[in-house]
Amino acid sequence: MKIVFSNYDSPGNPWYGGGGAAAVMAVARRLASRHEVRFVCGAFPGAPAGVVEGVRMRRVGSSRLGPKLGQLWFQFRLPFEARRARWDVWVESLTPPFSTAFLPRFTAR
Repeated sequence: MKIVFSNYDSPGNPWYGGGGAAAVMAVARRLASRHEVRFVCGAFPGAPAGVVEGVRMRRVGSSRLGPKLGQLWFQFRLPFEARRARWDVWVESLTPPFSTAFLPRFTAR
């Protein structure tokens, strides 16, 4: 099964790096042992690319914009990622207001 998690924050993010990102990554890591798992998250300076602990990281946005503009750019790009990616299950880690208002429109099948 192809599972996508999306959350602007991710472990190691110097701008945020909160508990929500750690929780999402913990679930993603466990699922990655039996499924293809991708974590769509924001970019930040020095962000690791590729596969991290069995989870394919997809960095969206620009690390040069800083935390606030970078997060807005991530939110703008997220619907395009939802349309482009191949997935069976998409888990959005609540990023209001966009996740509750817009992302469901782009992930409905």
